[in-house]
Amino acid sequence: MVTLRDLREGDDAVIGEWFNDKETAKRLEAYVPLRKWLKYMKAVRNRHMFIACDGDRYVGMVDLELEDNHTTGYIAIVVGPEMRGNGYGTQMVRALLDHSSVKGLASLQAGVEHDNAACLASLREVGFKAVDETPDKDGFINLSLPISEPGKA
Repeated sequence: MVTLRDLREGDDAVIGEWFNDKETAKRLEAYVPLRKWLKYMKAVRNRHMFIACDGDRYVGMVDLELEDNHTTGYIAIVVGPEMRGNGYGTQMVRALLDHSSVKGLASLQAGVEHDNAACLASLREVGFKAVDETPDKDGFINLSLPISEPGKA
């Protein structure tokens, strides 16, 4: 079972290894250089970074950015390269839906590259729907998941 915990000192070593993977680096190039990005993340109040664990094994990372009005959250997920193909992406999103950081949000949003079939499948498995099946000008399919009415848990 996947659990989420806040990102902490020392996690960057494991995450850094994941970014040596070509697929991860391609999908999350905005997160590089990683140490600079992690330092920025710690300073931003409306951002939550989680490490996903299955027991004592690191399986991935979840990035949650809250809009200023705190009704919408934008997510990105990373599944560790050796962990792919085991359903961890879906489990990570389900764990996020149970996490207190999303309580009171009206919806979660995700922008996924049109050719990232695994991520699209994970999000659709938990109920995300494409806003439009046609990729935007940057090649992303935008997905949305209603959670609750704004301000209600």
